[in-house]
Amino acid sequence: MTGGRTKPRPPRRRPAADDLAKLGAPAGLCATCHHAAVLASRSSAFLRCAMAEVDPSFPKYPRLPVLACRGYERVAEGGTPA
Repeated sequence: MTGGRTKPRPPRRRPAADDLAKLGAPAGLCATCHHAAVLASRSSAFLRCAMAEVDPSFPKYPRLPVLACRGYERVAEGGTPA
């Protein structure tokens, strides 16, 4: 058995508004995407795309704002893909 992933793992939660504000740029589609996760510390924040784990054509840390994306899946209010 190989150790490769077959699907991206879901992020722990939808990116929070205060984490998105730390990015310093509008996130665009990533603000409501199932595959997006904000990694934040006290001094900086980065938006990570989980699609990059299974498809190398997706950037791990996309340039913001993301205006178009073939992997976009909108997250419903409950935290599941809509």
